[in-house]
Amino acid sequence: MPFNITGGSSVTRENILLSAKQEFYAKGYNDATLKSIAESAQVQSSLILYYHKSKDSLVGFVLYEFYKNIEALVDSQADFNIESYLIKKMVLSYIYFDIIFSDKNNKRFFFETCSKKRCKSNFAFNLEFSNRVIVGLAEEFKLLITDQELVVYTQMRSGAWSAFFHYYFENQDSLDMRIFDIVAYTEAIAPSLLGIDRRVIDNSLLRCRQFVKMIDYSAVKFLQ
Repeated sequence: MPFNITGGSSVTRENILLSAKQEFYAKGYNDATLKSIAESAQVQSSLILYYHKSKDSLVGFVLYEFYKNIEALVDSQADFNIESYLIKKMVLSYIYFDIIFSDKNNKRFFFETCSKKRCKSNFAFNLEFSNRVIVGLAEEFKLLITDQELVVYTQMRSGAWSAFFHYYFENQDSLDMRIFDIVAYTEAIAPSLLGIDRRVIDNSLLRCRQFVKMIDYSAVKFLQ
């Protein structure tokens, strides 16, 4: 994924990212500003722009770091081995959304970054991640797809994922939907596009539920 930066002090980079997360948590994406982030980090706004092009670009780093922390936790489990890419993907998504949606400030930030007009980095992250998912599933299920099909499936998965969350946030008060339901809907998109048997998808969701119960992810934080 493209959310890597080089150069400059690693301590300064971490301080800026930590301050950004604190500001995003307290104020949301819409009301947090580069100025407020700079003041929290006790640096000049120009230094933030040295590492990041905009407030928008900070979001990609926040999402990427959060997902990698979850992935590292799952990979570190010594008591069991998740036997397939599809199941592991479902487990990662469950933890990802459970942490975000269990805190109203985290959820607000995620909702606000789901608007492409306001934040392009969430969409860029989703598009890059969708490509990774399609490739991973094609490899696991030994599916041959052309470069063109990869591009099309990536766009379709990314678009459907974004459309789902637009629908969810616009109608959440009337929806009876838990975290596992969100995972079941969103993680079925890519395998369904690739023609993977529905029974395989459903069995994978059952295995996901079993694995999630075995993982303590209470120490993993999103914004705070």
